Amino acid sequence: MAKSVDMSSPKISIIVPVYNTSAYLKDNFDSLKNQTMGDIEIIYVDDASTDNSLGMLRAFAREDERVVVIAQERNQRQGAARNAGVKAAKSPYVMFVDSDDTISPRMCELLDGKTASSPDMVVCNYKKVFHDHECVVEVIPAGWECMPMETLKLKMSASPSACSKLTAKDFLQSNGLLFPEMIIYEDMIIPLWYMKAERIEFVEKPLYNYFSRENSTVTHRSRRHLDRVKALEIFLQRSKEMGLYEAYPEVVKSSALLHGWYYLLKSWIFQIPGFPFREIRRVRRRLKADFGRLYYKEYMGRRFGTYVRLLILAWSVSEAAGITAYATIKCMLDLKRKLFKRD
Repeated sequence: MAKSVDMSSPKISIIVPVYNTSAYLKDNFDSLKNQTMGDIEIIYVDDASTDNSLGMLRAFAREDERVVVIAQERNQRQGAARNAGVKAAKSPYVMFVDSDDTISPRMCELLDGKTASSPDMVVCNYKKVFHDHECVVEVIPAGWECMPMETLKLKMSASPSACSKLTAKDFLQSNGLLFPEMIIYEDMIIPLWYMKAERIEFVEKPLYNYFSRENSTVTHRSRRHLDRVKALEIFLQRSKEMGLYEAYPEVVKSSALLHGWYYLLKSWIFQIPGFPFREIRRVRRRLKADFGRLYYKEYMGRRFGTYVRLLILAWSVSEAAGITAYATIKCMLDLKRKLFKRD
């Protein structure tokens, strides 16, 4: 049964961009409508889906008066859908949820409980759910209470997701922190949120459930993974325009290297078909001009396997070493695939 609430002034607007995720929408909707906090609005933004997603969303709206459905006429990617949701939101705080994910029943209640001090953001941890196991991702670093602010923002920027947080709508709009449109990896803007925020509150529980799926946008092979190049350029340009490049140089540097460079090289091995040498070289030269050294062990942690580490190290030496390493890795992977097919 739909919950009857005053929809003129909800406390939280949950924004869910949707594109061809009809298989997961029911679970997503159930987790939103069953929140222990009732005065929320649920904004679904359909990004010109070609499956039955829009029909399902309209059915949800008939079931629950808190549901608002926005139907975009053409596909504009997730960033544009999120921006449309922010524009339509009636609440002072917005929460972003991906349409194939779910949230804990108390997520809205617990995050809203931290808004009395009018923070720019309230951040929680999340669970990463695989087909056979799950693990907690600690966006909030242990011992955060005693950390200098720059160190805290540096560590949180390693997980640049718009989800698992409650964000003040005015903070996003007045500071020009909305999402880049027409690209994937729009979440690379999130470190700018951390750097710009003057007050951040924390709930250390894992309240968001992120499902890792083999058919997701960021796991299939496509040249769209080169959008990391565009996302990096937008991130660097905005960080300079907002004065954050000078205020938080280590956060800018680590975010650019980790998400714009290291993960670009990882995508090159496993996800980007062909040989996009021009783009790789352009990013390398840009980052080397800005930061000097490109190989920073402290920013890599334990995130990468042997192949990716080898490629990162080789490209830090020279373009020739990087190309040689890539060719070697590709031959090794092709050989492994052939051997596997024979078995």
